[in-house]
This record gives sequence, C-alpha cells and structure tokens, in this order.
Amino acid sequence: MNRPYIICHQGVSIDGKITGSYFELSRPLGMRDYFKQIRDEYKPDACAYGSTTIDQGFTRGRKSELAKFENASVPRTDYITKDDADNYLISIDPMGAIGWDKPTVYGRGPRSDGAYIIEVLCEQVLDAYLAYLQDVGVSYIFGGEKDIDLNVVCEKLYNLFGIKTMMVQGGAVTNNFFARAGLLDEISLVVSPVADCGGGLLTIFETMPGMDSASMPIEFDLAEAKKLDNSGLWLQYKAKKQGD
Repeated sequence: MNRPYIICHQGVSIDGKITGSYFELSRPLGMRDYFKQIRDEYKPDACAYGSTTIDQGFTRGRKSELAKFENASVPRTDYITKDDADNYLISIDPMGAIGWDKPTVYGRGPRSDGAYIIEVLCEQVLDAYLAYLQDVGVSYIFGGEKDIDLNVVCEKLYNLFGIKTMMVQGGAVTNNFFARAGLLDEISLVVSPVADCGGGLLTIFETMPGMDSASMPIEFDLAEAKKLDNSGLWLQYKAKKQGD
C-alpha cells in the first residue's frame, strides 16, 4: 500500500500525560518551543488531528452553519479543492462536527499557517455538512461507510494529495487509532521534567467507549535521545521491523 510515512509527535510529562495543569509551569511551557522546533524540522507534508483537538485548538468551538443547506443532496464522492499544496491539515471528523470558515488555517505557527484543510468523513455524514464544506471550499474524503478505515484514508492522502510524510498530533484516541492500525512508523516525544501525579488525565494512547480496549503491545526501537535545556528530553522511537 502506498501511504505516508507517519510520525506521532507529542509533548508529555514524565508520567506520560498529554493534558493537565502541569503544562502551565515554567519549564513545561519552555518545552513548547522545542515541540514546535522539532515538528518544523521534520517538515511534514501534513499534520493530522482528531475532531476534539481541532475543536479546542483550531476552530475554538465554532459551529457549522447548515441551515441554508438543509435540502442539499450530495453524492458520497471525494471532493478536492487543492491537490498540490505544500502543507495540509488533516481533520479526522467522522460525522462532520467541525465548523470551518475558510479552506486554510492561520495563526498556528510556521508549519500550520496556510495549511489546506482536508476533512476525513464517514459516508453517514449529513448532506448539509458536505454542501457546507463545498461552500467554504474545504476538501473532504471518505474513509468508510460507518467507521473510518485509516488504511483507506492514508492511501487516499498519498495518491490524491501527494502526502509523503504525515505527523499525527492527537488527541489520545486518534493517536491510538493510528497505532492499533499499525500505521505509526515513528514516535517523537518531547518530555517535560515534571510528573503530574494525578488521575483521570489523558496519556498518549487512549481508547474510547465502544472501542476495542484489549492490550495490543507495539514494539519500537530507540533511534535518538537528546537532552534539552531545563532538564527536558527528546526521545525518537522507530517502529520495530518484523523479524528484528
């Protein structure tokens, strides 16, 4: 299968948390610059996020405006407005919950500013939402009828948009979907020198209700470990090849 090379890039605490109040401490705040720097050094063709992360970090709760499209009838075929961009933002949004107001992203730093949006949807999405995306100018592709098949999605991203390298940056459930599909070639961790020591916070990989939660260990080899200022650490792991 032709698909992008995929890196999961995350900032974490020593105890593996990717959310929590510890992020507001001075040294974890300093690690954000390293996180962005390392992300930019990879120069991915696209960055992928789940709908919760998109809603919180990009659209900030904006709702889609569907009223004028309530009578729309739209075929379930991929819709592409830009297939030769230097940078894409992939929104894993099965049922169409994200309220975009333009086809590109701005205000998120060098590797995000100007990124063209690609919505990844299920075929059960509302016709009105598809018409809304077309009106805004946002590309979309289908990953399955009821559920997203990430193998299908990654093949389309490679063949339709020429995406050769993609970075997955959460949330925890989206990271897990890629991991359990065997699609993570690399994990990049920027470790802040702090332990949250709390409960109920998300780690790098999480399941959701109704999702297969059986243990599924995946082995990686350490490719690089680099000490950062203020006792931070960058860890680069690559997927262990079969037979190694």
